[in-house]
Amino acid sequence: MKPFSIFFALVFSLLLSSCLSNADNKFIDLAENTMAVPSTLFSLKSEGKEIFLEKYKSYYYANFEILSSLPITISSTEPIKEFEISPVSYGIKGVQDENTIHFTIDKPGYVMVRINEDQRIFIFADPPEDAHDLETVSILEFDIDRSGAGVQTTIIQQALDEISGSGKILDFPSGIYKTGLLSIKSNSKIHLSAGAVLMG
Repeated sequence: MKPFSIFFALVFSLLLSSCLSNADNKFIDLAENTMAVPSTLFSLKSEGKEIFLEKYKSYYYANFEILSSLPITISSTEPIKEFEISPVSYGIKGVQDENTIHFTIDKPGYVMVRINEDQRIFIFADPPEDAHDLETVSILEFDIDRSGAGVQTTIIQQALDEISGSGKILDFPSGIYKTGLLSIKSNSKIHLSAGAVLMG
């Protein structure tokens, strides 16, 4: 899949404050940021449980820790004429039922669902905090400012380019990372720790 550009604007703040309420949970949703704008066009659920979906322009974001194979349902308040799930290499097959799409995520990873050409839903299904088996690279290794005082677009883009296709995970420890336009390739792996905020 070709690289795509997305703008993180008050939009991708991931705060790990949720915990398991019972042993049957298959995911841990990440608490929504108070500045986040929830989607009114789409809803995201798993087995009837709501997953917070954040909106920025025509983009939508969800992030959670996946504990086992997870059925996903996306519902739209507008007609769904077509949809596509990528990366294609994941082999995820979706089933449409009028204005609802059903599919299953069976492992941690990044999934994008394109709906009606111009709407994109980005789903970041992370492994549990203590279950990362891939090499992790901290964004702090790139001498980045995480106070939110200055724009860090160039440094973040450099880090993304270096880990792309390497199988490594780029980790953002707790902090505020101010950024502008970023180009993220589909084979990039990103993890935001508790209290990490990407802000534009």
